[in-house]
Amino acid sequence: MDIEALRAFQTIASCGSFSKAATKIYITQPALSKKVKKIEQELNSRLFIRKPKGVELTEKGEKLLKITHLILSEITYLKEDIQKDDAGLVGNITFGCPTVVIHYFLPSFLPSFNKKYPDIFLQIKEAESPEIISGILDEHINCGIVVGPIKNQEMEYHCLTSCPLVCIALKGKIISSNKFLTLAQICGYPFIAYDEVIKHQALINAAFNKSKVFPKTIIRAKSTNTILEIVKMGMGVAIVPEYILNKHINRDLFAKYRVKDLDLQAEFGLIIKKANLKNKLFESFYNFVLESYSSHLIPPRRTTRNSPCKSHGKPD
Repeated sequence: MDIEALRAFQTIASCGSFSKAATKIYITQPALSKKVKKIEQELNSRLFIRKPKGVELTEKGEKLLKITHLILSEITYLKEDIQKDDAGLVGNITFGCPTVVIHYFLPSFLPSFNKKYPDIFLQIKEAESPEIISGILDEHINCGIVVGPIKNQEMEYHCLTSCPLVCIALKGKIISSNKFLTLAQICGYPFIAYDEVIKHQALINAAFNKSKVFPKTIIRAKSTNTILEIVKMGMGVAIVPEYILNKHINRDLFAKYRVKDLDLQAEFGLIIKKANLKNKLFESFYNFVLESYSSHLIPPRRTTRNSPCKSHGKPD
């Protein structure tokens, strides 16, 4: 029987609702219903009774839930026992990260991790933050870096760095003014935006809506790298995280402008399922990344889990 389907069934039973369970594990309700239907077909039994406000387990569903708890617990213990036997930390880790992380974040820890743990195989899963979060909850992904903040009781999230969002344009093109702009002034230029699903864009949209001004969006893109390439063509202006701009190989081509009525911070954080911290392999990787970022991105200080992002100094 599919372990993922059992986890989904367990979540629905815990939430008492398909919609709440779908939100909790970051999948669509039809996809969740499909998982349950698969189990019901295999067992030839109905597991839930639909009520006006949620669902209720059938008698067969109650029996399966008890067995599911045992199965999933045994799988967790099995993983722990295997890791205890692997004193040299040998194993596989799937690490999720958006495209921007690959270019600007991985160099801070990946080479040193590989040198210290040569017998650990690290698979990089390139995806956007919602897919990474869903993958970690479903255990397709063991750990990842996402756009934060993230609040989920099943997840351990640690803010690694935060930085202002700044307006940029190609030097000598589009904008001919000082280093400060207002949102209203930005609306006078062609605007290159993120896709609506990107968290940065939600923050930017909220700021424009609050000021009751709206940019003339001509292009949308999923990644900051793509946006920078379009701005480099002289096609318009954009609002991007300053940290990524400072790391870009062609950063000197861009003019950077502070936005007077835009006080927004882009946040990036390390995320893992709390249950995975009981696994020696995953916990070691998680702590290694935290320690690497503490020395590489911000002034040396003791790192504590779930501490909020405060003043981290300027990225190098």
